[in-house]
Amino acid sequence: MDYQTLPDENGCIIEDGILKEVKKIYLHTKPARYADIIITEGVKVIPSNVTLTGCAWVKSSRNIHLPESLERFECSPSDFDKTKSTSTTRDTKINLPFRYLQTSSPLPANTLFFLRNFWSEAANLKDYAALYLFQNSKFLVSYCRMKLTAEPDQAVKYFIELLQNEGKAAHFQKAANFVLFYKSVVTDATRTQLKDLAKEKKAKKAVEILEELELSISEPIDSNVPFQYFWLDCTGRRIYKYYGETFLAFLDKDLTLCARNLNTNEELNSLPFFIDSANPANGKWPYYHFETTKKQVADYIQKESTSFSDIFHSEKCWKNPQDWIDDVIEQPICNILAKHIVWIQEDTTFTLSPNQTCFLDSDGKNYDLRKNLPVGIAAAKDVDADTITAWGNYFTDYDLEPLFKQF
Repeated sequence: MDYQTLPDENGCIIEDGILKEVKKIYLHTKPARYADIIITEGVKVIPSNVTLTGCAWVKSSRNIHLPESLERFECSPSDFDKTKSTSTTRDTKINLPFRYLQTSSPLPANTLFFLRNFWSEAANLKDYAALYLFQNSKFLVSYCRMKLTAEPDQAVKYFIELLQNEGKAAHFQKAANFVLFYKSVVTDATRTQLKDLAKEKKAKKAVEILEELELSISEPIDSNVPFQYFWLDCTGRRIYKYYGETFLAFLDKDLTLCARNLNTNEELNSLPFFIDSANPANGKWPYYHFETTKKQVADYIQKESTSFSDIFHSEKCWKNPQDWIDDVIEQPICNILAKHIVWIQEDTTFTLSPNQTCFLDSDGKNYDLRKNLPVGIAAAKDVDADTITAWGNYFTDYDLEPLFKQF
């Protein structure tokens, strides 16, 4: 064999920092049981093909101790499935090595699984900041961004700390776009500190975004916008006014953020730059703001669409109609998605009207929500053929696309 054949005191066989095998270890007690699994300090990689000789990896141990030297943890999430029936599985604890998540190197695809399940209480805001900056997994980044919304200014301070020693221009640009998105809650001092560091590291695009933001920071956001993160009103719209032009940002029938020049009625996929020789950045800020918002809204819609689809396929419902109103109808963006779903109370199907002012049944008549009946997402088994046809005609008449296939 190329590696040592005898395990160390923890039952680990290691070669060049890579864990090759873990042999089962018994505690000499009565009744006999397995000891906690301790991975020896110095192990840098735990590969997915690690050999677990006679070792029921989770079922046999309540605690798995990972070393602080660990750089990659590639074990399959199925080995750590918390939904298994054994009580020992549900009680298993896996520590989060210090700064394991704070790396600019790509982490394995299973990181989000462990973050949600075993490391959710151990991970801190700096961990989420590092993952947001340095990782590329769409779902992992989206998950971390939601965590960072609790303290955007502190998140940017962690960005600055993390970017001091590592990070490419693209990472600085990611941080700058985050500041742009949360400009109302990121302080001037923090923003300036990030800009100065970007200049020092020659991250030109990030510097440009932050300097443009400084020029426009006194420009007031619409005063009656209720959704502070997307700057869209409750119907998913926003007005941009600059250089004598007025643009309406809105969600089209495909739930993509688009724009319309209200002066010419021209529909656009993006906002234009305007050239101002005195202040070149002034004409660019709306463009960058729109593009950032467009991406954030798309990510949010994807996440919520998946959630609604999961509810549909699992046949879950809101037992209290008021909970449904709070979770869906009163939530910006979600209330727009609600127009693309057919809902059901007992034997009556309904949806939110296109103008979001009332509920309509399959005949197009006003429907009053009944207070004591659960609200669910309608499926083919719940309705007859005529009702399915009626809803097909409804979506066609109002030029709406169903959020997912229900019938």
